Amino acid sequence: MEMLRIQRVRTIDGARPLSWHDRPALARRQALIFSICAIVAIALAVPFDAMIARAMHALGIGPYLHSSQQLRDIVIAPGWYPFTLLVAAIVAFLHRDGLKASMFLLLTTASAASNEVFKWGVGRIRPFKLEGAGERLAPFEFQPLRLAYVKNLCFPSGHTTLAFATAAALGMLFPRLRPLWYAVASVVAIERVAETAHWLSDVVAGAALGIAGAYVVAWLLKTWKIDLLTSRS
Repeated sequence: MEMLRIQRVRTIDGARPLSWHDRPALARRQALIFSICAIVAIALAVPFDAMIARAMHALGIGPYLHSSQQLRDIVIAPGWYPFTLLVAAIVAFLHRDGLKASMFLLLTTASAASNEVFKWGVGRIRPFKLEGAGERLAPFEFQPLRLAYVKNLCFPSGHTTLAFATAAALGMLFPRLRPLWYAVASVVAIERVAETAHWLSDVVAGAALGIAGAYVVAWLLKTWKIDLLTSRS
């Protein structure tokens, strides 16, 4: 009751309500729930990896997208860091915190780089790209922790990770538009599967990693009292 009273007073006074930033126990509980949901989602996606990759390959969406390079580049733009830099510049003008909000976006989305470590550690190969496999799908053949360079590593999807990290960061900056940000990121994920550049579980894992990474960085910034997110739009 005391916690509820404090939260009510802060809201009436005009300050933002208490959130996971302010309560470590709440943050830990939400992180645990999110982790469980992410693991379950990936596990549910895995059985459909080969079926969906085969269906997308049969539809010929990949070759069509590559023949329409400009369309493909527009669709997956949120998965490229130059696009994130452009978004950060726009945020600096639109958000009340200006450059601080822009810096918050850049720091939280930088967490997406961790996907390269996961790719190397897992060693999963893109659909139809396993050497010597030809047209055979091999979603469960891995080459983890290889010292030599391995081409076409795919788990998790890098484009999807960055797109969802950006969506999560924008959702913290502009919460009223959160559904829009995640819808844009979802288009990137769908394109990666449709192009057969990734298995379904790759993009599910990428989405989870991007969101988790953004929120972890935001929590660290708050913990270290680097208060870049001082207001909400």
